[in-house]
Amino acid sequence: MTRVEKKMWLAGLTAALVFASGAALAQQGSDAPLMKGDAPPDWKYDGEAPGTGKVLPRGWEAEPGVTAPPQIPHDVTGLAITPEANACLGCHNPQVAPSVKAKAVPETHFREDPYDPATKQAELNGNRYYCPQCHAPQANVKPLVKSVFK
Repeated sequence: MTRVEKKMWLAGLTAALVFASGAALAQQGSDAPLMKGDAPPDWKYDGEAPGTGKVLPRGWEAEPGVTAPPQIPHDVTGLAITPEANACLGCHNPQVAPSVKAKAVPETHFREDPYDPATKQAELNGNRYYCPQCHAPQANVKPLVKSVFK
């Protein structure tokens, strides 16, 4: 297992543990800490529509060549993103992206194994169809908690 694979496995395990603990707290009823407090304030996406946002920087770089997925600089409300119909590919398909000045989906997303170029396939990997799972749409929101991350 490579370093990147180990990091991805650890990140997946951490996410599963966080999800499981949140689900357990939610099952405890209205006294659970997750059920107390005010609802987050209303928010809106920064970009008005696809094609209107500016290119955003990646959030972090773990090591050279290992970076956070690019952020989505436009509104994704109402875009169909399902295994059968992925509206993102309308602009971000590698064959279309240059003509509409969009960032193309990388070749790794068209591989059965993202680390093995020999597993390239014609269609988007079915594990990667839901773009906002990794690519966070950016919104104009006030942080709920002060960040001390630097």
